[in-house]
Amino acid sequence: MFTAQDANQDYLSYLTDIEAAGHQIALHSASHSYSRIYSSTENFWLDIKALRATLANYIDVDAIHWLRFPGGSTNTVSHRYGGRQIMQQLKAQAEQKGYAWIDWNVCAEDATASHPNAAQILRNVQNDAKDQPICVVLMHDTNATHETVKALPDILEWFAAKGYRFFTVQQMAE
Repeated sequence: MFTAQDANQDYLSYLTDIEAAGHQIALHSASHSYSRIYSSTENFWLDIKALRATLANYIDVDAIHWLRFPGGSTNTVSHRYGGRQIMQQLKAQAEQKGYAWIDWNVCAEDATASHPNAAQILRNVQNDAKDQPICVVLMHDTNATHETVKALPDILEWFAAKGYRFFTVQQMAE
């Protein structure tokens, strides 16, 4: 679970239970403001520092070694704010700081302006996942994506029926 601070203030208290249940907590962003976090590498790491400070109230942040860049590691929207090289710089800095980063290869398209219903989210995942031996699925849990929670049981059932197994990001890397 990649956490974003600003969008999930009401849910932060659940992190202790989520971690205790064996789920992996990883870093995403405190603000998720592309214009702020991608305006410089310094601002990106200040945002991560703020996220870590908040999460430290609930979990052991020193045990977190994974992150997902907002927009993904190959996003181009960051170029508007920090230049064409900012993502390459951030990926190198992440590794220097002891972080591993991951991108998704299956997108539920649940956070789009069209606000798809649960059935469409399931179809989006199925279409993206076909012929993929390993799937890292991007889904969102925000005030605007209630349908994702409704789709999740069917998504999990579909993956299980196709013979997929479920792992944390760390387990996949090992």
